[in-house]
Amino acid sequence: MPKITPALIIAINEAFEEEGETTINRRFAVHPYGKKRAEKGQFNIIYEELRRFPEKFFSYYKMSVKTFDELLNIVKSDLEKEQNIKGDTIPAVERLSITLK
Repeated sequence: MPKITPALIIAINEAFEEEGETTINRRFAVHPYGKKRAEKGQFNIIYEELRRFPEKFFSYYKMSVKTFDELLNIVKSDLEKEQNIKGDTIPAVERLSITLK
């Protein structure tokens, strides 16, 4: 196994730069399945229903609604992303839900 040195890292980096960017041909910018996430995604289907039933919410997230909201307030600024042109970024509350589940 070769010893990893700064010179080796630089050489590998230069080799990758020489190859250049490869273009990936895609059929879709966003797959049609992904476009339906807002209406048919698991988070959008169950989150509001779970909030109405605290015992089910606790069973799903392993914390109370109040604790979830407090945690969201603490980490919200770290989870928020800038809106893109289409405005389809994932909201902080959904990111937290995905992380916890």
